Amino acid sequence: MTRFISSRNLRFLITEVFDAGALTSHPDYDRHPPVLENGRVTVHRSVKKIMTEFGKGGWIASGFPESHGGEQLPLIIRSAVSFVFAASNYSAAAYPELTAGAAELITSFGSRHLIDTYVPPMLAGRWQERHFPVWPMQSRH
Repeated sequence: MTRFISSRNLRFLITEVFDAGALTSHPDYDRHPPVLENGRVTVHRSVKKIMTEFGKGGWIASGFPESHGGEQLPLIIRSAVSFVFAASNYSAAAYPELTAGAAELITSFGSRHLIDTYVPPMLAGRWQERHFPVWPMQSRH
């Protein structure tokens, strides 16, 4: 790490200047990890709002073609925007990114029925709500 940045300076900034340890004791520092229970994953209550806003803003669909309701933004622009979102709150930004990736898999390999059923609500940020169903891995062998 010392090749790119000074570990000593970074440690000083984190511990002395920003007092990062004190941040986690703040009452607004909410720790609610995802929970798997009865075959469903329950996530933090704010995820629904985050997904709704990302969907309304067109951020989940931004890289998709217009035929799927997307903006067709170039990868360089999408990457820059994703960087900004991740820098502000990586955990929150992961949900729309994962959703976009799943929707891309469906549009690349899914049937017309799967695409029409799942992709529009996913890209609009409506599909996930607060509960994410979990499907067990299935093998064809």
